[in-house]
Amino acid sequence: MWQGWITLLAGLWLTISSFFWTIQTRENLIITGIVTLVFGFWASKEWEGVMLGMLGIWVLGSGLANYLDLPINYALTGISIVLVALFCATVNLRLQLTENAK
Repeated sequence: MWQGWITLLAGLWLTISSFFWTIQTRENLIITGIVTLVFGFWASKEWEGVMLGMLGIWVLGSGLANYLDLPINYALTGISIVLVALFCATVNLRLQLTENAK
């Protein structure tokens, strides 16, 4: 589903922003956390969507806390979001392709 691709872009953004200190702001974490949270839970009711939603909660909480806006947090959560979102998006894409083939 397209929601998985949106969370993939949010994870890529979070990973890329871990390398540039000028965009490592709390607002960046809050906005990316909200996007990941909403589209993650919306993407799938399977474990992938729940995992993306929980990662979104973590990123949102990291933006609200003063001590979790570290580059390593950006990198690790961004990579985690990318991996789970890629799996979620491709699984849903494969399901759609098999349904259309029937």
